[in-house]
Formats: sequence, C-alpha cells, structure tokens
Amino acid sequence: MEKLEIQGTNDTPYICCDAEKKEILLTGRSLPENPFKVYEKVLSWAENYDKDTILLNFKLEYFNTASSKQIFNLIKTLVENKQVKEVKVKWYYEEGDYDSKETGEHFANLFKIPFDFIEYTETQY
Repeated sequence: MEKLEIQGTNDTPYICCDAEKKEILLTGRSLPENPFKVYEKVLSWAENYDKDTILLNFKLEYFNTASSKQIFNLIKTLVENKQVKEVKVKWYYEEGDYDSKETGEHFANLFKIPFDFIEYTETQY
C-alpha cells in the first residue's frame, strides 16, 4: 500500500497515511471550504488499508464542524474495515482547549476504542 502524504496549508491539515508504520497523522488546522475534497483521498486510503492495526494521531490545533464530520468518517471507516482488528487514537489538544478534548472524548464514547488524550503547550507543538 502506498504512503499518502498531503501537504497542509493555512486552512488544511498536513496528512500522512503510512501503512508501513501503521499510522495516520493529521496535524495543523482544518477549516477548508470543501472538507470532503480534502479528506476524500484519506477516506479512500482508509477503506483500502489492509493491516491489522492502525494508530491515528490527531494533532489538530483547530478544526471546524465540517472537518469534525470528516474526522468522524475517518475513524468510522477504519473501525468498520474488516482487515483492521485494532484502532488506537492519540488525541493531542492544546493546554486549556477543553472543546477539542471534549470532541475527542465524544468520539471515544461513540466508537468504544482506545483513545489517549495528550495535553501539550503551544511551545511543544
């Protein structure tokens, strides 16, 4: 499976899907005008992912509601992928950003998969 790497912009996250490392990384900001277009390649990659485990690293400093829906779709796609036996999530949130942490907790409750919540300070990012 080929590695998928999408460079970020001011409004879109850097995304790296690496089957060899068994992980997906999303970092930066996600507030695109058309989130489906930004995430469609990632969702397709996730549908075709053929390893037994995957680690999702969400290091998003900001994401809008439309992006939250695409994050939901990404997690759902991997949870429903019959090849994947275990989905783990590391959810990074900035110190004091309880909205982001709460969103991650909501996803954890919906999907019943392991989430690690990691608080960071802006200088650590």
